Amino acid sequence: MYIRGAMLYASECCAMKKSDMDHLNRNERSMVRWMLGLKNDDRTSTTTLIQRLSIPDLGLAITCRCLRWFGHIKHGNAWTARVSTLDIEGQTPRGRPRKTWAEVIHSDLRKYN
Repeated sequence: MYIRGAMLYASECCAMKKSDMDHLNRNERSMVRWMLGLKNDDRTSTTTLIQRLSIPDLGLAITCRCLRWFGHIKHGNAWTARVSTLDIEGQTPRGRPRKTWAEVIHSDLRKYN
């Protein structure tokens, strides 16, 4: 699928921020318009263009990759399980901590049951 595989490389093992998803979506929209030979001035919505190419949703593709990687870790050896639940000692900065990969996985599991 065009360059999507390279664009989503290693997206399954990190927690995506909203700004990261916005950048990926913007990049995909421009690639879809380039593939169809359209300019930004054309008044065609991106959703209809993506449906015309029958490309699955980018967010859903990343979620599927994350859940697949989670399955590999769950059924892997003891070393991968220890590393995925590792707690790092030390002081944390003020404010809300960054979203972890485990939080993303648990929210995806709750969302898709």
